[in-house]
Amino acid sequence: MKLSIFLSLALTFGLGGQASAQWQNYTAQLIDNSSKSVTKETLASAATLFDLNNGFPTDWINKSDYISVALSYGDNGDTIIAIGQDHQLTDEQLALIRDMPVGNTLELTIDYLNINAATREKSERQIKFSRCLVPATAAKYAMDQSTPNAYFQSAIIDKVLANPLAYNSIANEENGLPSVVAQFKIDEKGKPSDFIITHPSANEATNQLVKEAILAMPAWQPAKQDGVTVKQLFTLMVGNMFGC
Repeated sequence: MKLSIFLSLALTFGLGGQASAQWQNYTAQLIDNSSKSVTKETLASAATLFDLNNGFPTDWINKSDYISVALSYGDNGDTIIAIGQDHQLTDEQLALIRDMPVGNTLELTIDYLNINAATREKSERQIKFSRCLVPATAAKYAMDQSTPNAYFQSAIIDKVLANPLAYNSIANEENGLPSVVAQFKIDEKGKPSDFIITHPSANEATNQLVKEAILAMPAWQPAKQDGVTVKQLFTLMVGNMFGC
């Protein structure tokens, strides 16, 4: 499921036609990361890299050409990691993925040797992908008369539009890319936590506005796994997303 908040705005600010065009696609988009997700059930039955990513090219990487296969996730400031030698998951890696708490993201880094078809020479290559462990029951915005759409409209978009000159560097960033990408979790009590900016804006005021908006969000109904409340990861993108 994808929670999309497209707050498309085509307003004139008295800044000239060029400024208006820059701002008309200024939006916020909230994503629950399920497009790159994995469930507890999938992890419990996984035995190979293909089980974690059915697009993984196991058919063209020979077992002898693997250099290392690293699985890791972050937990309360620590990095939990297990190293394997090929596509077959080791006992240590199996224990890691089965013990990983819901709401965390599994990072996979595969180093291998690639054979040049023309010269037959080998060179080192790397594949990276990630999988977010999602709960059985997703977190839900708990405001009966409102939605995340309305909240981010007032907490971010309206404030930017009320003072566009203060945030003008957003509109000057590369067209089609979000100005800010932030991640946060809805914790076991339904509160936002674990906030980080993964792609900051050149305008620090924008970064601060996004942080304040997320941390001040009303409470959610927390996610659940096996009847127990758990954390769930979300990503918020804010900026000129024309072409995204």
